[in-house]
Amino acid sequence: MAIIKVSTSEVQVGQELPWTVCDANGKVLLKVGTVINSQRQLEALMERGLYRSDKPKKALPEKKKQYVDDNSSPFDLFNDIAFRLKHLFEGIARKDMEAPKRVIRLCKDIQALCAFDVDAALGAVHVVHGQPYTIYHPLHIAVVCEVIGQAMKYTDDERIHFLAAAITGNVAMNELQELLQQQTSPLTEEQRTEINLHPKHSYEMLQAVGVTDKIWLNAVLQHHEMIDGSGYPDGISNDEVSVGAKIISVADKYSALLSPRAYREPLTAQEALRQFFVEKGKQYDEKLSMLFIKELGIFPPGVFVKLINGETAIVIKRGENTLFPIVCSYIDAEGTGYGTPMKRDTSIKEFSVNAVVDPDRRIPLNLRMLWGYA
Repeated sequence: MAIIKVSTSEVQVGQELPWTVCDANGKVLLKVGTVINSQRQLEALMERGLYRSDKPKKALPEKKKQYVDDNSSPFDLFNDIAFRLKHLFEGIARKDMEAPKRVIRLCKDIQALCAFDVDAALGAVHVVHGQPYTIYHPLHIAVVCEVIGQAMKYTDDERIHFLAAAITGNVAMNELQELLQQQTSPLTEEQRTEINLHPKHSYEMLQAVGVTDKIWLNAVLQHHEMIDGSGYPDGISNDEVSVGAKIISVADKYSALLSPRAYREPLTAQEALRQFFVEKGKQYDEKLSMLFIKELGIFPPGVFVKLINGETAIVIKRGENTLFPIVCSYIDAEGTGYGTPMKRDTSIKEFSVNAVVDPDRRIPLNLRMLWGYA
């Protein structure tokens, strides 16, 4: 394969490389998709000499599907789905027989959202908590289910069953869930009974509006069952629990751990993932837990980090190596917000991650801008 020298007009700061580049001896320097973060870095690379294959440049992945238009951002789409979900739950409660079709349409749009920008969708799981819990929680579960389902090589149509169950699994206890978000006292016996029975009640509500899909219904019925038999409502175990239910159970637990309660602060993504690692093979399937941890990575999108240069940044994209995500710095080393956020590749030494931090609430977050959609 012949190589040709890269000209200065072919690469720009802040843009992804459309090919893997090497030095004059063929040693790989930067892989396709790597972002050049600064003019200084670009000048140093050009001085060293950059070379690429003489084949046509690789097209970057096409992210758009039917649900997405040129003016969309993933966060606009997420908010649109959340708005529709509220009305969807109201339809199920009043026994609207069109509700199952609306659930499937919404799930296909969640798939389109993830296809558009899966890292932004995962970012929403970690930073978008402005909607009522009964709205953002099932959306977070569905996004995580989509990511896990893809990693397990299920087709779009197969994953729809899981997403439909993720969206509707708690529909029978929406009112109680909102109450429990604010409750600091122990559960009453009535509340505990309602929680233990809500999978069956949700199953029955879905049947009442015409859902006949057994994979969907069984995943709803079993999504709180555990492989060690300690779950509910029936205490089944191991292979008695459907794959869809196992996936939803992991996603449900993760989203719940990230969500604040009146009686506790939310866990960080690292704390939640550590809990899954410690408990793997007990309540949750070990292979599924490890796959989930691998897919989210050490620094999932939406996690806030301090860089070695003193900047505060948010992870916007998982790297090929989970130790080195792509981040967007929005606060400089002196604690002042950047007017324009700076995209950084943490595999570069001067931008490496020094620590995971809490977000600085004094600086408002513009998610569209941080992910490059503004």
